[in-house]
Formats: sequence, C-alpha cells, structure tokens
Amino acid sequence: MSGMTLGSIIGAEKRVKDYEVRMRRYRKVRRDAEVWRRYEEDYVNESKSVQGIQRVVDQAAKPPAVAISATGRGGATKRAEKEKPTGQDNGL
Repeated sequence: MSGMTLGSIIGAEKRVKDYEVRMRRYRKVRRDAEVWRRYEEDYVNESKSVQGIQRVVDQAAKPPAVAISATGRGGATKRAEKEKPTGQDNGL
C-alpha cells in the first residue's frame, strides 16, 4: 500500500470520527432542548392550573350573598336569626 493511500484512509477515518462526535453533540443538544421545552410547558400549564384552582378556592371561600332556606325563599334564614332573641328558643 502506498503512503498516499494510507494517509488518505487515516484522514478519512479522522473526519468520520469527527462527524460522529458532532452528530452525538447535536443529538444531545436536541434531546436536552426537548426536555427543557416539555419542562417549561408543564411549568406554565401547572402555574395556570394552580391559578385556576386558587380562583375556585377563593370563590368557594366567599360566603353566599343570601342564604337560601329549605323553602327556597332567599334570606329567610338570616331574617330568622336576626329576629330570634338571644337565650330563648322561639321554635324556629
């Protein structure tokens, strides 16, 4: 085998190995970017869902504007509580 042929084989093998290293790095960067993108997407969705849950909790914590009695008349319970004398049971 001549020296030129051997040199070209060695050079070609070096270039192939360099290409493989470059491709491994490229794939790793793409994989890491995808993992990061998914993490950010989950973080944003979780943050939105936490805000949504917080709104629901805040709304549930607010007392109703008018208490509804069993008869369906709004405010009947609050009026009965106001009219009820303290210490006595008037049958309500």
